[in-house]
Amino acid sequence: MNNVALSIRVFAIYLFGTAATLIFAPNLLLKILGIAVTEEHWIRLVGMLVFFIGYYYWRASAVDARQFFEWTVFGRLALVSPFFIGFVLMGWMPPIMLSFAVIDVLGGLWTRAALKNTDSFGSAGATVGSKR
Repeated sequence: MNNVALSIRVFAIYLFGTAATLIFAPNLLLKILGIAVTEEHWIRLVGMLVFFIGYYYWRASAVDARQFFEWTVFGRLALVSPFFIGFVLMGWMPPIMLSFAVIDVLGGLWTRAALKNTDSFGSAGATVGSKR
């Protein structure tokens, strides 16, 4: 597995861990974040969605889906942080939630650097949906 796929695989593991916490122990995470605990169903649904996203990351890393990797870089660097920052500025989320954006940005930077390194030294594997 090349470094690009590894960065995606590691992010998938992070997503699986987050999903498991949201599904099986959501109030533990809420307490850590200083957010009111809840018995509402929405938190477990969010966990399910995070699990599905983790599954896509895992599968993409297994087949070295370069286009997907590139899409995740854009999403993690250009989309996630503005949403989190906006939500905090609007008062919809506490500032501690920006820690999730930081993890996304760091993961995105790792993937972007690995992609640039791969570009410099040639393709490290098969690409899915690529015209190469």
